[in-house]
Order: sequence, then structure tokens, then C-alpha cells
Amino acid sequence: MRGDWGYFITEQLWRLPWMILAGIGILLACRRWSRHPKVSLLILLACIFSLVSSQVYPMMQLIFPDYWRGGSRFIIRALASGLGLATSALFLAAALCQRPVEPESTRESGNWSKYGGEPGPSLWSSPPPGENPEQTAAPGVSDLETRLDNLEELYKQGVLTEEQYKARRSETSRDV
Repeated sequence: MRGDWGYFITEQLWRLPWMILAGIGILLACRRWSRHPKVSLLILLACIFSLVSSQVYPMMQLIFPDYWRGGSRFIIRALASGLGLATSALFLAAALCQRPVEPESTRESGNWSKYGGEPGPSLWSSPPPGENPEQTAAPGVSDLETRLDNLEELYKQGVLTEEQYKARRSETSRDV
């Protein structure tokens, strides 16, 4: 019989993977709230809608078993489908939502702490985009002086600490 507990438990077992996924989504949205509040809110609402929409149909069958014998179950199915559609729309909105971009002042000030620490050494030692190192002249004294001057300028601006400046200076001298 459709209104008994056996049917309800069977339906819950079929929905269990989706409920676990929605639960993980809720936990991740709460964990990421401080970094991306708008995206986290959309994900949180979508996961809650997903849980509710997965429960509407089986709960109504359990609570009102006689109601399903008639043809008026369309309203409940439409409600569950509408919640599923809203869930998909919220997930899509979260995926396309614009996240905050690193401000220029962070690059200039050297405050990389909220981005996980200092940028990798490749940022300072690699050639600019579009410039092929094989096409340039062999590194000579003027190239070395330019690179050392650039490092000194970064140190004076506070982008590099004294330790980083000394390490990069010795790397640059060794490379040439």
C-alpha cells in the first residue's frame, strides 16, 4: 500500500544519495560564507530547496494516503517539481555569480596574506607574457643590472621582505 511506512522508507532510501549531497552542500556553503557570502547563500537555499522537494511527495503520501487515490495529486507533484526547478535555478545562479576580484592595491602593497601567502617565485623571475626568452639577447651585464634594480625597487616598495630580496638577488645572480 502506498501510504504505509514501508513505502516511505523505500522512497527515503532511493533519495538518500541526494539528501547526503544536499547536506554536504549546506555544510560547504556555511564553511565558505565569509569568503563568498552571495554564492554561499544561493547554494544554501538551493540545497534546502532540494531537501524539501525530495520530501514533499513521500511525506504527503504518508500523511494523506487516501488523497492519492483520486486525481488531485497533481498539486503536490507540481509543488515538488517547482521546488526542483527553483533548486536548479539557484545552483545555476551560484555558478554564474561574480566573485570578488583581487584589488590592484593588494598587488602593489604586497599584502598576500588573505590569498594564502606570497606569490610563487615564477611571478618574479619569469619573462612578461608574450616575450620569448630565446628571442631576446643573451643575458649580459645590463640585463643583470636591470633585474637587480627591479628587485631593489620591489624591496623599497615593501613588496619583498629583506629575506626574500636577498634570496631573489642571489638567484638572479646565479641565473646569469
